Formats: sequence, C-alpha cells, structure tokens
Amino acid sequence: QAWPNVPMEWSIHEEADEGTDASGDQRGDERNERPRRWSTTVSLALPKLGAVDLRLSLTRELVQARLAASETATLARLRSDSGELAPRLEAAGLRLQDLQITAMSPLEHAE
Repeated sequence: QAWPNVPMEWSIHEEADEGTDASGDQRGDERNERPRRWSTTVSLALPKLGAVDLRLSLTRELVQARLAASETATLARLRSDSGELAPRLEAAGLRLQDLQITAMSPLEHAE
C-alpha cells in the first residue's frame, strides 16, 4: 500500500538491450556498448483521482514519462500541471525527453 487504503503496484527493471543475446552476453565491440535503460512503473488507485499509472524510462539523464488515468478530471489536471515536470526533473539533473498523458482503457482500470 502507498498509504492506508491506497493499493499500489510498483516495479523497477532494466530493459533488455538489442545488443544482448538471449543468454545476456554482450554481442559486438565493448566500445559500442549502449547505455543502460531502466524503467519503473507505479499503479495507484486513489480515492479522489481514480486509477493512475505512471511509467518512467531512464537512459542516462534522459527521461520518458507516460501517465495514464481513468478519470477525465484527473487527466485534465495532469495535463494542466504537466509543465511543472520538466523543470523539476532538470533540478534533479535529468532532462524530460518525452511526456505522454493518456486516458486509461476500461480494461486497464478494471483489473
């Protein structure tokens, strides 16, 4: 739980690299090694905002963010406040490369 009565699912993983074969061994020249790419996904069911999913992907200092929400009002709020994200990430030494805010499909928030 994120806090009492607020269920949360959270995962962190390193994304597979095309430069790695099925056994996990690096292929090719070490000098051409690709940067590591990490992703974290947080799914919350908030009492006033509904279901919200956040996925961040990080490669070096570049961040890609994908937000999805089940409620129309929550989507509107995320979109109106989205301009605050880039400066906050920059203050932490990160750069927002891409931001997508979408409506959650009915199947996504029914689970």
